[in-house]
Amino acid sequence: MVPADEYSLGEKKDRRFVLQQPVEISRFPVTNAEFRKFVAAEGYDQQAYWKSGWEVKCERNWTAPGSFTLRGFDAATQPVVRVSWYEASAFCEWLTATDGKYQYSLPEEDLWEAAARGLQGFRYSWGDTWYRGYCNSQRLLGRTSVVGTFPNTTSPCGAVDMTGNVWEWTSSLHERGRSGRVLRGGSWDHYSVDCSAWYRNYVTPGVRYVNFGFRLARTLRPGP
Repeated sequence: MVPADEYSLGEKKDRRFVLQQPVEISRFPVTNAEFRKFVAAEGYDQQAYWKSGWEVKCERNWTAPGSFTLRGFDAATQPVVRVSWYEASAFCEWLTATDGKYQYSLPEEDLWEAAARGLQGFRYSWGDTWYRGYCNSQRLLGRTSVVGTFPNTTSPCGAVDMTGNVWEWTSSLHERGRSGRVLRGGSWDHYSVDCSAWYRNYVTPGVRYVNFGFRLARTLRPGP
């Protein structure tokens, strides 16, 4: 749970973000096993879940994320990767439709950063000092790690792997591109500066890389 409060964001901690209501954020990135439920539910065939990207999905003949057939990245408890922003968003729509109680989404980037840094404003999820081996980065393993393998990455709100392992899609647009979506957190093949909680990466939403994954934000659905 990310508590309602005022957070300091940015490299110099000179930007303020006020969270009016607490928001739940998933403890781990979404795994292959979790995403397989969406595939098994024929989520790739139901346009209702694809608020955007349906045409791209059809043109590229996507039927599952790339990690499902990528040796070394396909374990059930590894984060799903080679998944585009469109696929991650469709997963959220499907989960919302099947849950009934909660609204699921990709976290907005300021919320993501607040969850990673906490009220302390940490540079990394564990503090301000970089320690090699605290997270899955710098090609330490040469691939993604099973979620939770690096407990030192636990952020103040209890979320794990917010430093390293996979770049995480957010819902936010980047101002430098008309359609570029922001990713946060660094990954298994990136270095300390890229893994900083304030660091912003961005690409177009149809890109699928072996180090791109996502986690969820969750709020109660509004009443009738």
